[in-house]
Amino acid sequence: MYPEILQLLSVLHKVLPSIKELCSWNANGLLNKISDLQVFADQHSPDVILVQETHIIPGINSPNLPNYIFYRNDFYPL
Repeated sequence: MYPEILQLLSVLHKVLPSIKELCSWNANGLLNKISDLQVFADQHSPDVILVQETHIIPGINSPNLPNYIFYRNDFYPL
């Protein structure tokens, strides 16, 4: 596992001890794969899903994933 992920897990566990399952997913374009993420969430029910490489730009609404709240930090590639 990547050291950054382990560090994040450690911090989250201290702040939110109720988190039992956290997963990280590299979407490489989330809007086209939201149904895949929904299936994964339904099957595994993680408490937190960290999604990288969403390719969602500012002004585009976050997709709907029932029982989850999206927190975004949009990035404009140069």
